[in-house]
Amino acid sequence: MCLEDAAVLAELLTGRTPDPLAAFHARRLPRVRAVVEASIQLCR
Repeated sequence: MCLEDAAVLAELLTGRTPDPLAAFHARRLPRVRAVVEASIQLCR
């Protein structure tokens, strides 16, 4: 996931996004949430 984070962050920081950190959070949260939920399910 860190490579995904790095790619998205680089894209946002080099583009014309007005608030790149907020945009990063909005883009990554659904993916991270899905991974965490899947991990929880595997542990049960």
